[in-house]
Amino acid sequence: MTFKYIPPKETHLTTIINNIIKQYINVIALTSRGMFLAERTHEQLKSLNITFFMDHNFTQKDLILYLSQNPCLYRHGIIFTGNNDKGETLLSFLKTLNYYPKKIIFIDDKMYHIRSVEAALQNTNIEYIGIRYTGCDHYINHFNATKADIQLQLFKQLHGI
Repeated sequence: MTFKYIPPKETHLTTIINNIIKQYINVIALTSRGMFLAERTHEQLKSLNITFFMDHNFTQKDLILYLSQNPCLYRHGIIFTGNNDKGETLLSFLKTLNYYPKKIIFIDDKMYHIRSVEAALQNTNIEYIGIRYTGCDHYINHFNATKADIQLQLFKQLHGI
């Protein structure tokens, strides 16, 4: 298992993903967002020219995975895990498709997701490289919960919520 720390290079993300896809390498996303945010998430990524690719021999248009906690949705190259464990969800997705790649490179900003995927793939023959993305750490480290609560209350007042 390899852990690497990557400085923020968001401006290159679209180019990197598109270059990988041009080589017909499967590129999917795993998000903790729930399935009800699937279309909005797709719209947001599309506006940034970020798309994903999974060989259609392996996937249907949409795929629902039924896990112990909540169902997950695969749509637009994205697995919406909701409150489910990302490692268990990814492994369930691979088993459902009966698809076991030689290697998985997984990038996430949370170390517990990196370890979760590592644990899920441990008893497979899939080589795994986990990369902890640190580009958002500055924002997380400077998050002010009190200020966020005040902003939320003001937003609710302004919009009659």
